[in-house]
Amino acid sequence: MPYGIRKRNSKWVVVKLAEGRQPERTMGVHDTRQAAEAQRRALYAAERRVVRR
Repeated sequence: MPYGIRKRNSKWVVVKLAEGRQPERTMGVHDTRQAAEAQRRALYAAERRVVRR
């Protein structure tokens, strides 16, 4: 699944990007972009682990 980072007000939000009819979904909210990037990396890493099994 593709994930993105958006700035909403003063927070950084990690979102699962919309696919087909599914709306964009918030996965986490962070004070810094670095924290949001770390969450996004973790989400992609978790997906790779699931796919390899």
